[in-house]
Amino acid sequence: MTTSYFDPKRHGYFGADIGGSLAKIMFYEPENDPTVSKVRDFVLSSTTYGSTGQRDTQLTVSLPKAKLHFILFETSRMYQAVKLISSQNMLNGVKSISVTGGGAFKFAELVKDELGCVITKADR
Repeated sequence: MTTSYFDPKRHGYFGADIGGSLAKIMFYEPENDPTVSKVRDFVLSSTTYGSTGQRDTQLTVSLPKAKLHFILFETSRMYQAVKLISSQNMLNGVKSISVTGGGAFKFAELVKDELGCVITKADR
C-alpha cells in the first residue's frame, strides 16, 4: 500500500477547478508558515474579490496544522482574476499550479503569460 500526502513545497499552495461557468480556487494555508503570509493576509482580508469572486467560509476545512479555503468566481471573469492575482504578486516563485476542468486547457497560455507559471492539467 502506498501512502500519499500533500507536500506544499512540492505541489504549491493553490489548486483550481475551472469549469465552463464556475471557477474554484483552493488555497492551502499551513499554520505558522511565513512563506504564505502575504497570500493568507489577502485571502482572509475579505470574503469578496472583484465583481464575482466569493470566499465560501462555510467550505473552509480545518485540518491538523492547516486550513483549506475555497474561492469561487464566474469563469467569464478569469482574465480579471488572473490580473488580480498578478497585481497582488500571490504566485511569486510558484512554477506550477494543478488545475482540473476544461479551463486547465483553455487558460493555460493566459496563466503562463501573466503569472509566469505552468498549469499542470490534473484531469485523467
